[in-house]
Amino acid sequence: MKTIVFLFFFTLSINCLSQDLKGYSLGKKYNTDEIHTTVGGIPGLIQMGILNDNTVYTILFVPSEDGKHKKRLYSSEVDVLVNGFKKKFGLTKKLVVSKKYSKDKHLLQTINGIQYFISVKHNEYKDIPCDFVFSMTSLALEKKKDEEKQSKADNDF
Repeated sequence: MKTIVFLFFFTLSINCLSQDLKGYSLGKKYNTDEIHTTVGGIPGLIQMGILNDNTVYTILFVPSEDGKHKKRLYSSEVDVLVNGFKKKFGLTKKLVVSKKYSKDKHLLQTINGIQYFISVKHNEYKDIPCDFVFSMTSLALEKKKDEEKQSKADNDF
């Protein structure tokens, strides 16, 4: 019985820590660090931050039609993405206003050692008002990336 309970929690912890976006997972190794695809029906670029051994420690999604230039989104498109990310990753926090007298909003939540961040920046002078960015980062792997940067800097004296 103890073995079954242990296996259940072990499987659950692996599933919680192995978060992916369009099949690209934190902690895995890939031959590329960016992919042009759609997320929630919105075309965009998935970019991955990698360690020296090509392990992915962070994944970003930025809307883009051509993979080179940001695509500004209508509020309805932002709602689709935010609701989809919240559902997929179990995010419970709401977007909050970033600054006083601003329409910019963000969501920052950490679950099981993975930090999720959504940023929505408004520009009231354009027809398509929103810049959008989603990221998820393994805090343990990000710490390793910081150590790699420091080691590189230490060896440059």
